[in-house]
Amino acid sequence: MVGRFANDKARQRFSEVYEAQRARWPGPAEELDVPTAFGTTRVRRSGTGPALVLLHGVFGNSLTWRHHAETLGAHHTLYAVDTIGEPGLSAQTADLTGAEDCASWLSSVLTGLSLARPHLAGISRGAWLALNLAAREPSAVGGVHAVEPAGFGRVGARFHLSSLVTFAGLAFPSLVPRRARVDETARQAVKPLLGVAFGYRVQVPPILPLSDDELRAVTAPVRVLLGERSEIHRTAEVTARLTTVRPDWDVRVVPGGTHALSLRRPDLVDGFLLDA
Repeated sequence: MVGRFANDKARQRFSEVYEAQRARWPGPAEELDVPTAFGTTRVRRSGTGPALVLLHGVFGNSLTWRHHAETLGAHHTLYAVDTIGEPGLSAQTADLTGAEDCASWLSSVLTGLSLARPHLAGISRGAWLALNLAAREPSAVGGVHAVEPAGFGRVGARFHLSSLVTFAGLAFPSLVPRRARVDETARQAVKPLLGVAFGYRVQVPPILPLSDDELRAVTAPVRVLLGERSEIHRTAEVTARLTTVRPDWDVRVVPGGTHALSLRRPDLVDGFLLDA
């Protein structure tokens, strides 16, 4: 099975919202279609400076980086990817069957963009994709900034419940506690796309935990940003593990932070991604 829209109506609704949000991207941008063995991948290029490849989280796409693009694009040439198999303008034609395929796909995207050892910045599943590639093809990656990376714990009911609260905060901010609300700029960027994303049947493999050997295989410098109250892993355990396995990695914890750091503290995430 490959990722696809449920029907033509769902595709049309998504395309209309995507087009409207695309027009709100700050500054000029160029859209590129990169062929891979798994289908064509849409990438949005903007900004100026050293290359920074942006990898979104589950049910996102390149445009969910819109509330970060102005700040990051002042310092980097951004390559925001519509991850294949998820709701965007990439067109999947073959299954991603596991972590090896995910690494192969992302490596092909970087090659198609003529990027040699670029820096990768990812959120949640996007951070896992970056670390997964860095572990399997160390020579392909020049550095990783991982924001609340998946792959360090079992995603269970706690995460799904927190996601419902986050979605409620996006749609009806006045109905959730202030501490659970998202940044207004982030809300305007993400809410419209999320509303139509559920018309897409996502087809991506499970996120497998990163083993100690995989972590040790990474040769690029890595910085990790964790929320103290993350819903996808036990932050204290992740921090202790990385201190033992990869003491050279720069691991930071946001007091009181949750998995939704990009939505609730985009300014903090921007500062982290710009801190090379």
